[in-house]
Amino acid sequence: LGIAAVVCRAEFAWPCEWAISTIDCETGGTFDPNAHGHEYYQGHWWHFVGLWQIAIQGHGGYEWLTDPYRNTVEANLKYLASGAAPWPVCGQ
Repeated sequence: LGIAAVVCRAEFAWPCEWAISTIDCETGGTFDPNAHGHEYYQGHWWHFVGLWQIAIQGHGGYEWLTDPYRNTVEANLKYLASGAAPWPVCGQ
């Protein structure tokens, strides 16, 4: 399945073009579901996982976020609650 087949499903609230563009930016153009980043912020290490770079604290226990569909479901929950705000650079 291509990324669009996952992130452009009718169950997700966002415009398809926005989703693909945001993922392109978040993964550095690789569209790799195993994309992973990290940064130190407010006294904690944050890890950013998967297509949507979902933020979590700590190490381990986040492997399920590398599943493209599950990562997208989490991203959709964030989008429904806050719009594009969780992606302040790539989602704008």
